Amino acid sequence: MAAEIVKVANVPYENDEFVLEFDDPRMETILNNHKCTLDKDKAAEKGWSYIKERTKEELKKNGIRINGKYPGHHKSIPYTVKECVVEEVEDAKIENILWDGMGLIDESIFPKYANGFVYCRSHFFKSCLFRGNVQEYFKDYCKEHEFDFETYEVTDMFGNKKKVSDIKVVITDKSLKWLKFTDMMGGTKQKAYRTYQKLMNEYENVFAVVKTAHKSKWDNLQLSTYQMNNSLPCTDKKILGEIVGQVIQCQFGRK
Repeated sequence: MAAEIVKVANVPYENDEFVLEFDDPRMETILNNHKCTLDKDKAAEKGWSYIKERTKEELKKNGIRINGKYPGHHKSIPYTVKECVVEEVEDAKIENILWDGMGLIDESIFPKYANGFVYCRSHFFKSCLFRGNVQEYFKDYCKEHEFDFETYEVTDMFGNKKKVSDIKVVITDKSLKWLKFTDMMGGTKQKAYRTYQKLMNEYENVFAVVKTAHKSKWDNLQLSTYQMNNSLPCTDKKILGEIVGQVIQCQFGRK
């Protein structure tokens, strides 16, 4: 099937750079006006600064500001940058993943104004957190296995150890949208995690609730979504077409 696939790729660019021509006789004349020279013997004789490295950086170290009077030429310097790009594919094979960004949130921190679940978002984070007793589960688990609830630790997918007594939210990895860009964030999940952690610290680790359960806009009905349709144990195009068709009619009929 035809699809547009988002991926990370090295995108080529070019920089226009002015390259100095140190072998041009005019360069020595200009440098002499600044009491500098490319000639080691002349530098010793006159007490001038000797430009040993023939680079722009060396000239700047000696207080020489480069402008259009210096002999040289413009040159395009190619380089690449890892960026997020979209590739159009005619015969793409699409993998259907039923697990979406979701999780459980402990009763102790569930907002009083919310009902049933909260849709939580932040930088490249999106998760539907359902109300539950996460801490009670860990207490029961530790009691059953004779672990100390206050000190027992588990390891997350990034190798970080966490006390179960501190865990108030448990999420699926699909909640972490930034995992798609691991190649741009260090190349490994651990390095990407540290990059994301640094970013979140800069923004004071703020997460926002953007939605919670409410009365349906369609009276006693509810609008079906692609998540529900994808989970149906059916491959019959006729049946699926009828289901999707009703959703489309309902949606446009309400506008």
